[in-house]
Amino acid sequence: MEKLLEMMATSTIQLRDVASNQNELASSLTERSAQVEILSARSEDLERRLKQEQEAREYLAVELNKAEGNFKHYSPFKS
Repeated sequence: MEKLLEMMATSTIQLRDVASNQNELASSLTERSAQVEILSARSEDLERRLKQEQEAREYLAVELNKAEGNFKHYSPFKS
């Protein structure tokens, strides 16, 4: 009988340890999930900013080509 009580006590301790470990893992996963969400939001923001910069460069390239075209047709010696 004493051996049975000892085994139950050991099992109870092990179950508590397992439950504690499980709670730690769940907490860690929740924290990691929050970090992933933050990084994902940052990544989306950087992608949006990169797209804006690309569009601005394309616009400036078009405007530069227009200005160069106008400059080529400009003659300071008009009659």
